[in-house]
Amino acid sequence: MDVKFPTVLPPNPQLKALLVFHKSDNICEVVTEACHRQQLDVTVARTKEGALDTLTNTNEEFYHLIIIDARSTKHLDAEYIARSIRHTNGHHFTTIIAVVKKSFFEKDDVLIALLDAGVNRCVPETTNLSMCNIELKQILHSIVRPHNVMSTQQALYTALHRLKEVILITDNHLRIQYANRAAERLLNMRLDEIISKPLADIFISDVSTIMIHGRKNKEFDEILTVRRKGQEDVAMHVRVIPVACIGRTPTHYVFNLDVPGSHGDFVATLPQAREAPRGSQHSIRRGSVDVRSVASDGLRRTSLAKLTSLPLEAPITKIINLLSQVQENCSPDEARLIDKVMEFLKREGLYSPQMK
Repeated sequence: MDVKFPTVLPPNPQLKALLVFHKSDNICEVVTEACHRQQLDVTVARTKEGALDTLTNTNEEFYHLIIIDARSTKHLDAEYIARSIRHTNGHHFTTIIAVVKKSFFEKDDVLIALLDAGVNRCVPETTNLSMCNIELKQILHSIVRPHNVMSTQQALYTALHRLKEVILITDNHLRIQYANRAAERLLNMRLDEIISKPLADIFISDVSTIMIHGRKNKEFDEILTVRRKGQEDVAMHVRVIPVACIGRTPTHYVFNLDVPGSHGDFVATLPQAREAPRGSQHSIRRGSVDVRSVASDGLRRTSLAKLTSLPLEAPITKIINLLSQVQENCSPDEARLIDKVMEFLKREGLYSPQMK
């Protein structure tokens, strides 16, 4: 197990299998015996109604493997059963196997229809117990076990969503793929507005250095200014970890945003934008019926809006970015000294991008 990034272990319960066969013939008996050899807890259903009732019964547990007799549509509609299973709550990661006639492998349209309905694999009928046992063993290793691992992601996503810290996950092109609840509040945007958004639309500062660090498998740690929809921009302490899910090149970037030097739940204190009623005029000045006063007030609001939309960056942020660039081309002793300086700067509350 990787000590730096420990793995969440998948559940390891007694595996349960549901066999949907309209009669107990030689094929059904061989499949049942193969399941017993793999120490699966077997339940048999004879009709599609019986199978679906078994799945929707709240007293029944989750089935890891469902094997459907798809040799004939006269007695069982395998496509309908598979599609219904995929729409049954709690069975998103169930492995569905369809037992078909050998001749079906010459008709790709039949097998494709089963796969499109939610079947994971189609296997030919056989009365050879050894062949059936080996096929089942491969299914357990290549499909059922990976599905159990994938199911643990729900626990991780739940934890991320409940965190008070802002978490963003992007792909290798810095397009946002995940944002937790705290990120929604910080950006003052709904989740559907954030997902697939380029990271450059979120940060005022240049984000190209993030990918430069990622290609070197280095973490990024800087102060960046974040755009907030309808609100003032906020300078945030941004930590980025490159993650290589496949190969050595980063496939994803994990962003952790926090306020420099803050110890409380800053995001929860952020004001949310409130839409003004249609036709209303808000001003810091007292109301006036003077036409010139109203006109000048409108121009003042327009100028202020243009000013706040400028891509301003706090001077201290620019200093830290310059130090980071110098750090890449200096001696180890100088790099350690720059690290101490940057750590000190990040603890100070001098990051408000205001014009004076």
